[in-house]
Amino acid sequence: MRKMFLSVMALSLSLSTWTVATADWSLVYQTDFSADPGWSTNNPVNYYWDGTVGNYYQKEIDDSEEYAYHLLPFLEPGWQWHLEYDILPVSNTWAGDSRFGFMDSDMREYEDPGYQYSPAFLLLNFAKTDAGYTVSLECCDRESNQGWGCLPHFCQFTPGEWYHCILDWNPLTDDIYARITNRATGNLVGEASSTTQGSFSGVDRLAMTTIGDDYAPGATGISRIDNVVVSQQIPVPGAIVLGVIGVGFVGWLRRRRTL
Repeated sequence: MRKMFLSVMALSLSLSTWTVATADWSLVYQTDFSADPGWSTNNPVNYYWDGTVGNYYQKEIDDSEEYAYHLLPFLEPGWQWHLEYDILPVSNTWAGDSRFGFMDSDMREYEDPGYQYSPAFLLLNFAKTDAGYTVSLECCDRESNQGWGCLPHFCQFTPGEWYHCILDWNPLTDDIYARITNRATGNLVGEASSTTQGSFSGVDRLAMTTIGDDYAPGATGISRIDNVVVSQQIPVPGAIVLGVIGVGFVGWLRRRRTL
């Protein structure tokens, strides 16, 4: 009996691990900008799909709140987000940003001075700062507009080189992870992880934006975005599998005792 119990528990653990590892990823959005990807912008001069080059061009300049975005179908609350994309930072002046990542609809707040909320966002920011050309992981929750989990200057970049970026967010654990490699060589440039706080439930789009740049009028960040992939995954806790198998095992024991 003890041997049987240990065997069942070993099987339960192995099934638990297998279930978590093989949870399906669902493709939400993908584009290599070889065709019009359906992005919206409040500034078609500074943000536009460049069909002759095959990527999305962004030029962030002055202290206005400008952006381009693509709406994402929000499949299920609590799903894990996975974003991959390539970015070419062309040039950055001091405090000039090239931002790209997840954001909610409240990025439009500055178009309406009476609007009380600030946007929530989870993104990577390529910028020139006092620390040089650096990448920051920026997280801002909707309620307090604070940089919860913000990791400034976690790695450096070189203007004129392509980089491949990964940005993962797990709303169940509030963990966010970023990884940047050089696209040409595949070498790791930097990675960072942190824990977010506050509510990001309204995040529903990919966005390039100048939000936050109004403290440095005239700052410029120019970059090109390409090869965007967004996926979501349903987490399947192993505890659920263990519980189901455990209940079945108890039922099996009771049945044996009544025979």
